[in-house]
Amino acid sequence: MRDLILAVRLSKKLKEQAIAKLKEHGVIAVGGEGNETYFVLHPSTMNPGWWQVSSFRDDGPIGHAENENKDSAISWALEGYQTEHHRAVTEQEFVALTSTPKYFEGSRRVTFTQLDNTLRYETGIGALDVGVARPYLDAAWAAQDIEEGIKHLQAGIKEIRARKSARRT
Repeated sequence: MRDLILAVRLSKKLKEQAIAKLKEHGVIAVGGEGNETYFVLHPSTMNPGWWQVSSFRDDGPIGHAENENKDSAISWALEGYQTEHHRAVTEQEFVALTSTPKYFEGSRRVTFTQLDNTLRYETGIGALDVGVARPYLDAAWAAQDIEEGIKHLQAGIKEIRARKSARRT
């Protein structure tokens, strides 16, 4: 039992160190070499006055956590991550990591997924539009590359929104 208590105390101390490092440097890496997750602390992109911690790996964005309180945003973002191995990340390293073809491809996959979710959500609101959206969804998933798929999804969203707007007038 004593070992468990010591492990919990050590884990809590390491998490506190990771939180302090993120607050000080703005970007940290958590995890072992070759298996790192990166966290970036910045003002929220959606909620003025809030804080956001965005997370990513070398193959693209993962997600983000937001909170009115900087400490809470950081704590929530790091929840579930093993913080024994953490380090500050320089601006040069951050730029290099997010400038690779592998990262760009991952970012485009995220864009594709967000657009697919948007189209499905918007058609879920207006059941009349499900038949309209289906060909765009099918074409996007059958596309030869992500860019072509993204174009199909964007076109579907544009048509659904135009139909909704026309029904309102």
